[in-house]
Amino acid sequence: MVVRAQSVHSWAIRVARRGCAVVIPNANTIVPAARKPSVTAGRHRAIAMGRLVPQKGFDLLIEAFASLAATHPAWDLVIWGEGPERPALEALVGHYGLEGRVSLPGFSHQVAEEYATAELFVLSSRYEGFALVLLEAMASGLPCVAFDCPSGPGELIDDEVNGILVPVGDVGGLADAMNRLMGAPAERDRFGRTAVAVRDQFSAARIMSEWDALLADVNDLQAPGTR
Repeated sequence: MVVRAQSVHSWAIRVARRGCAVVIPNANTIVPAARKPSVTAGRHRAIAMGRLVPQKGFDLLIEAFASLAATHPAWDLVIWGEGPERPALEALVGHYGLEGRVSLPGFSHQVAEEYATAELFVLSSRYEGFALVLLEAMASGLPCVAFDCPSGPGELIDDEVNGILVPVGDVGGLADAMNRLMGAPAERDRFGRTAVAVRDQFSAARIMSEWDALLADVNDLQAPGTR
C-alpha cells in the first residue's frame, strides 16, 4: 500500500496486506509564474483553493476573515473552486457583509497566475489527504497559514520557519495568524523565501525516483526464487 503522508503510515501498516505500506508524497508539478502586483491597484489578496465542500473549511476561513476585515480594509479574500457548498458560503459572505471583499469566482485554469497575484495563502481544511494546493502555494513562494489537520500540512510546514500552523478548527487562531501576516510584509517575505525549498524536496524527479525504487523492490519480490 502506498500512502501520501507520513501521518497516515501507522494506520496503513495495520490494514495493508502483511503490513506492507510505504509513504510516497505527491510531487510538485506547478511551474511558478512571475510575481505580479494585485489585479486591483492598492489592494492585497489572500487566497484559498479547493472544492467548495465542508472538508475544506471555507466557512471557517470566511468567519476568520470577517473578524479582521475592518482591521485590514485593503485586503480581500478570494476562494477558488466550485462545489455544492457555494450557496451556503455565499450566504455566509452576505451574513458578514463582505460582498466586494470575499469572492468565489469558481475554477481557474491559470492556477500559477492566481498564486502569483496573491500575497497570502490560507489552508482551512478540516482534514486532507496531502494538501497539494498547500505544496503548490509554497512552491510559488507564498507565505502560508494552515490548519494542522490530518494529514499533510504538518509535513509541509515547519511552524514558524516556512509558514504558520494553527490547531485544526481554531478560528480565532487562524484569524490571529492571518492578521499577523497581513500587517507584516517583511514577515510574509521571509516565510515566502523559506517556503520555496519544497520545490526540491517534492520535485517530480525526486518523487519519481521513490516510485522507481518501490517498483524495483516489488519486481524483486515477484521474481522466481525470491519467495
